[in-house]
Amino acid sequence: MSRPLAVLLAATLLASGAAPLAAGAPARLRRQQAEARVIGRVVDARTHAPLSSVRVSVVGTEIGVLTNADGRYELPGVAAGTHDVRAQRIGYRSSTESVDVPSSGAATVDFGLGEEALALEQVVVTGTGSQARRREVGNAITQINLASVVEPTKSVETLLQARVPGMTVDVGGATIGQGATIRLRGNVSLSQSNQPLVYVDGVRQTANNYPRNVSLGGSTFNAAQVEASPLADIDPGDVDRVEVIRGAAAATLYGTEAAAGVIEIFTKHGTAGKTAFTFQTNQGIDWMRPWGSDVRPLLNMEPWLKQAYGHSEALSVSGGGGQAQYYLSSAFDDRDGVLPQDHARRYSMRGNLTLQPLTNLTLQWNSFVSKNDLAMSPDGNSGESIFFNVYRSPVTSLGAATPENIAKLLTRKTTQTDDRLIVGASATWVPLGWMSHRFTFGYDRAAMSGEVFHPYGFVFQPTGDISELDWRSETVTLDYAASAQAQPTNDFKATFSVGGQLVHTADARVDGYGRGLPGPGKQTLSRAAERFVFSGGQEVKTGGFFLQSLLAWKDRYFLTGGLRVDGSSAFGSSFGLQAYPKLSASYVISDEPFWPATLGTAKLRAAYGFAGRAPGVFDAVRTWTAGAFAGQTAFLPDNLGNPALGPEKSGEMEVGVDAAALDDRVSLTFTYYHRRTVNALFLVPQPPSNGFGAQLENVGELSAAGLEASLDATVLRGSWLTWDLGSTISTNHTKVLSTGGAIFYNFVPGQPAPVWRGAKVTNRDAFADPEYALDAFFGPSVPTVIINPFTTLRLPHGLLLTARGEYQGGAWGQDFPSRLVAQRGPRGPVGCDDVYKIVPWASYTGPGDPNAPAAISQVRALDRARCYKNARSDVWFMPLDFFKLREVTVQTPIPTRFIPRATSAFASLSFHNLWRWTNSEFASFDPELIGSRDNVNQLFSLITDQLPPPATVTFSLKLTF
Repeated sequence: MSRPLAVLLAATLLASGAAPLAAGAPARLRRQQAEARVIGRVVDARTHAPLSSVRVSVVGTEIGVLTNADGRYELPGVAAGTHDVRAQRIGYRSSTESVDVPSSGAATVDFGLGEEALALEQVVVTGTGSQARRREVGNAITQINLASVVEPTKSVETLLQARVPGMTVDVGGATIGQGATIRLRGNVSLSQSNQPLVYVDGVRQTANNYPRNVSLGGSTFNAAQVEASPLADIDPGDVDRVEVIRGAAAATLYGTEAAAGVIEIFTKHGTAGKTAFTFQTNQGIDWMRPWGSDVRPLLNMEPWLKQAYGHSEALSVSGGGGQAQYYLSSAFDDRDGVLPQDHARRYSMRGNLTLQPLTNLTLQWNSFVSKNDLAMSPDGNSGESIFFNVYRSPVTSLGAATPENIAKLLTRKTTQTDDRLIVGASATWVPLGWMSHRFTFGYDRAAMSGEVFHPYGFVFQPTGDISELDWRSETVTLDYAASAQAQPTNDFKATFSVGGQLVHTADARVDGYGRGLPGPGKQTLSRAAERFVFSGGQEVKTGGFFLQSLLAWKDRYFLTGGLRVDGSSAFGSSFGLQAYPKLSASYVISDEPFWPATLGTAKLRAAYGFAGRAPGVFDAVRTWTAGAFAGQTAFLPDNLGNPALGPEKSGEMEVGVDAAALDDRVSLTFTYYHRRTVNALFLVPQPPSNGFGAQLENVGELSAAGLEASLDATVLRGSWLTWDLGSTISTNHTKVLSTGGAIFYNFVPGQPAPVWRGAKVTNRDAFADPEYALDAFFGPSVPTVIINPFTTLRLPHGLLLTARGEYQGGAWGQDFPSRLVAQRGPRGPVGCDDVYKIVPWASYTGPGDPNAPAAISQVRALDRARCYKNARSDVWFMPLDFFKLREVTVQTPIPTRFIPRATSAFASLSFHNLWRWTNSEFASFDPELIGSRDNVNQLFSLITDQLPPPATVTFSLKLTF
């Protein structure tokens, strides 16, 4: 039995023992079933989705329970008479209902809880030394509760899209399996990864993406596969909530690798009560909407595109008793991509178990396994790519894009399997009411096995070849945190926290390549005439400890101070430890006696803190590459090494206000932040005479500043119609302050970090030959403004309509394939199709053509510079401003009388990426095609030969029993 299956089986067996504990309830409770009791169900007032873990109690008594996964509860032993029953859950407004309880039998009370706009009592974990209430936290934290999300979610990446102020989630192209680029407050580093840290149930996710399925020994034609993100492995159906913190001031306690922010995912756990089963199926179709010109809406790709059908099914069960609760789930996903060979099939299982053997000891076990089988079409900026050969036809390695020529590419077979195992165990011990200890162990293993097969007779490799790649990454996390409270007076309370963390990450790669196959048919690597093997691996160890104190006065003035100290094996030998302090304050001004109740609730906050970004594991040491010379083994210079190399250090200040008024009909959050990064890591060129290439050095300084705001208003609130309307808006402006005297083309003091730079046509709208300003600055590669509007309509009979959009503006990108097509022809890029109606591509060679047709006088200078044979190679910079309608969803409840034994049923129809708007100066495929094949860590907004994200329609059915 494989290790992942053995771990999951153990979790299942442990969890199965929880049911007998629940069934073995005291005889007293069984006797009371015939006595008076209160039963009912609690749902989200907006979505009507069941709410678990809601505390329902009889006011004035000690009778109280938590709702199960279906939102149901039962209060036994209630005395006959009139009672007030209250439902409470953090993040929702409490509700109290009066009920007449008979002397025997059951009285029913159902609740619909609305989300609390400000939710000051809501508990957050991310970025704090221990659990803290929102009123105590001095920095911005966004929390996404899945119970309030109506749309069927394809992945955690799409769940985050257009929901978090200051966050961009660009999913890249339509190639199946491609990971998303996630940025929080723009680029923090110009040489290291800008992806935020990700934790799942307190377990650090692997720091590496799945590698591209490309052999080091393969043809360069083959170098175009995508990188998948481990974040996409997590089944969104298992997620209870997501917490996101942005910036160094909030991420201080995570230390050396947290400057880009932190995303923490909390999965579902069982609650005491009757066992609840939930089944969900999603049926969907992806298709390509026009992304070309009116002349070529799909850029001649019609014969090779398809409407891609996909479906997923998920089943979960949860329940338990007072000492043990369990949550088990399994999911299956099978879907096609829009390209001919694209297909993905994913299996996942989760087992979460909570035990409370003692009243002061809680044990949790979380386990997750998944397997994702991918088949991918040749795509991207590659000679083997379908789109490459269709768009650039006939100036390609294949010539004209005939069905016969494209069919030659489809004999290539590319497959990949991604395996994932996440195991977490934690123990929380509260020996005294004022003291707690929590220890967490986590193990995250990501593995990829890929194969690329070119059969005998392949057009670019007549003798055929095969490559096999095996890669794995393992991350082990040990985390300890303790906290103690002291309350010397009624008004003053102090909470002290201390803890430490060790993170060990190791990865290994074995890459085999063989060419010269013995003949037709499926072959193995061992049958190749020539075989090459490449292997390597690395590991990095990071450890740190933290101290934090939280001082509270009258439960409305809060001051928090903290310090994190880190060491890492990636630091240079002479660098030592690094300290990251923080200080934050929170003031709930609406709790003051002078605050008018009509103004609602308001909190002022401020924070200042530091976090870092570590260099690569081998960047600090001198390395050599083994090679061969004159038939002998030799070593060639590789990395120069820098014993003083350390992490980048980002200091950030943020101030803000959170407010809600008019009975929570209006809520507002506002944050201003300013970040300064010192010791920024730049790849500094070295003298060629020493034989080494560029070396990372801590020589730069960067800055960033911006605003983040959200406004949510209930425009109408009635018994038959409720209309919510709102938006988030964020800005981000980065700047290079210093490069330490080194000269870089795209890293320039006083300019955005980084900045696009090249030849700019200064008379762009004139009907004349173009005039140029060389080495002109265009703008940043990341958006400077993001606006996410959203609206919800709740109609009679529980019908719900939601819509969500996203605008990104201020970024610039370079259209790499279009500039090459313009030079090589015979038909130029998308933005020139209307120009060619005036002067065809072949009729004009560009400025200076002695045989220029007279009609060229009707073509403006910018189009002359871009669209013809003598086009400059660096004028294809354009603004990437766009708006996309991300989601439109209609949800309706289904009467349970039509579904035997179901306690709730919902159906929804959701559309994704249904419509887009682009800047009038944008003349390429799609503004979101800004990644290279290394999309997850892409720094520059470079458009390449890819298909944009497809439009999607999904029908979802969710049943609870």
